[in-house]
Amino acid sequence: MERSQGTIQRLAITGVSHIELLVSDLEASKAWYESAVGLVQLQAAPGKYAVLTPEGGGFRLGLTEKRAADAHGEFGHLAIRVESMDVLTAWVEHLDAIGVGHTPIKENPNTPGVFSIDVFDPDGHEIELIHEP
Repeated sequence: MERSQGTIQRLAITGVSHIELLVSDLEASKAWYESAVGLVQLQAAPGKYAVLTPEGGGFRLGLTEKRAADAHGEFGHLAIRVESMDVLTAWVEHLDAIGVGHTPIKENPNTPGVFSIDVFDPDGHEIELIHEP
């Protein structure tokens, strides 16, 4: 379907609303996202779902408990933007301090100047922390 520039402007995207991940152990995943990524809980139904967000807002992360075999599905990854290389380096230090494994800081081979690290939640979902100047 072809769209004119006017249609694209009317359909402007303003940001990410929310992401939902299917997890096998809701409490373990919630605790991981709180300690490793620093998200805080907005709402929850124990044993069913939890909604988390960064302290300053920006997006919501929904965690929904499913059977282990159904948990990972076809999800690619969640990329969380950070404001500077200093902040990305601080994330590395934080993850090291709490014993959460991660990749080294790497530059995107297709976009020079963009750097990131990857961490994996308890269900193996890839979480990318990325600095895009």
